[in-house]
Amino acid sequence: MGEVTVIVPVLLRPYTDGASQLTAEGETLGDVFRTLCERFPGLAARLYNENGDFRSFLQVFVESDDIRTRLGMETPVSDGAQITILQALAGG
Repeated sequence: MGEVTVIVPVLLRPYTDGASQLTAEGETLGDVFRTLCERFPGLAARLYNENGDFRSFLQVFVESDDIRTRLGMETPVSDGAQITILQALAGG
């Protein structure tokens, strides 16, 4: 099990004690996010919808791979990997 870095967008920082980067361990993306949600209890409600999927305005990448084109929460993560959470922007 390796340690990964998670890049947190501004929108979620109030729920990570203001941290812009977090570290966690896990073999899969799901492992990493379970660990983070245990450490930061308010985070889960901001990440997941009522079906347990990431909210529609969030995109998650492991390195440069969008998890929607990979294995979702079962996407493997290697030691030293970077996970990035991006929030969608709207405007007009």
